[in-house]
Amino acid sequence: MSRWLAEPLRIGLAPGEVALRLGNTLRVQPARDDQAASLLPALEQALHELPQARTAHVTLSQKLVRHTLTPDPGKSLRRDEEHALARASFETVYGREAADWRIAVHSQPPGAGLFAAAIDAGLADALESLLARHGVRRIHIRPLLRDTVHSLPQRYSGWVACAEPGWVTLLAATRGTWRHHAVLPCGPDWQRQLPDWLIREAVAVAPAPPATLALRSLGPQPVAPLALTDWKFINLGHTVAATGAAALIAA
Repeated sequence: MSRWLAEPLRIGLAPGEVALRLGNTLRVQPARDDQAASLLPALEQALHELPQARTAHVTLSQKLVRHTLTPDPGKSLRRDEEHALARASFETVYGREAADWRIAVHSQPPGAGLFAAAIDAGLADALESLLARHGVRRIHIRPLLRDTVHSLPQRYSGWVACAEPGWVTLLAATRGTWRHHAVLPCGPDWQRQLPDWLIREAVAVAPAPPATLALRSLGPQPVAPLALTDWKFINLGHTVAATGAAALIAA
C-alpha cells in the first residue's frame, strides 16, 4: 500500500478558508467568501493537489458549529429520545433552521441536561460525498471544541474557553458534567473582554464551579496573563505559528 494511502489526511474548515495536511505537506486554499457552501469548491481544488488518502479527520471551526445544553430530562432516555430533546432545544433557539441540522449528543449523568453539537446537514453530506469521490473511505468530522475538552481530565471541574479569531466558546463543568455553555463573538481584544465575560457568566451557574480556567487559543496573538484575581489558569495550548483553517490542524 502506498504510504500516502496509509497516512491520514487532516482537514481544517473555517469560514473563508480550508487547510489540508498530509504528512509534512500543508495546503491552504481560500474560499470565494465566508459562506459554508463556498468551502466545498475550495476543498475540491486543494484535494487535487495532494495524493489520495483513505482516512480523513476534519476539524471544524466553532463558527460552523452550534451547541446546546438541554434542560434535565428527569429520567433516562433512549438514544432517539435524546436526539429529539436536543433537536427541540436547538429549534427553540434557532427556529426551523435547526430542523435539518446533523446532531451529535453527549449523554450526561442523572440530574444534568444533554450536551449536543450540530452542523448543517447539507454541508456534512456534501463534505462526505466530496471526500468519498476522492477515495476517502473513513471520514471523521468533529468540532474544534471536541479536541479541546478531550485534553482535560475526565472529571474536570472548572471553566473551559476555546478561543479562535472572532469567536470564543465557553463551558463550565463540575466533575466532568457540563453545566453551562455560552459563546462570545469578539474582536482582536478578546483577551481583554474575557475576564469580565467569564465573571458575568459565572453568576448564572449555581453552585459555581471552581475558579479554574482551561484555555486553548488559536491565532497570531500570544496569550497574556488574564486579569482574573484568585483564578487558576491552565494553558491547553496556543497555536501561534498558523492562522485561519491551518491553525485547526496545526497541533
